[in-house]
Amino acid sequence: MAAPRKELEELHQIVDELADEDIARAKELLARLRLERTLAEAPEDDEPLTDEDREAIREGGDAYERGDVVADEDLDAELARLRGEAP
Repeated sequence: MAAPRKELEELHQIVDELADEDIARAKELLARLRLERTLAEAPEDDEPLTDEDREAIREGGDAYERGDVVADEDLDAELARLRGEAP
């Protein structure tokens, strides 16, 4: 469903008026909106779990119980590095 023209024009104006330091954050927020919609519209995964799936889930739970986890900040930094983004 297309956005009403006036709302789209207002959105463009808001984006045009953003401070340079806010552009990356605005892009991230809009990308999240797009991802949320994509996930909401995706068909449900109705495939049964395999033995391999169950083992991976168990291993993940065991790792969590041991405290063998990665902090969100470390994950974000690694993903940014892999994308070639500056920290």
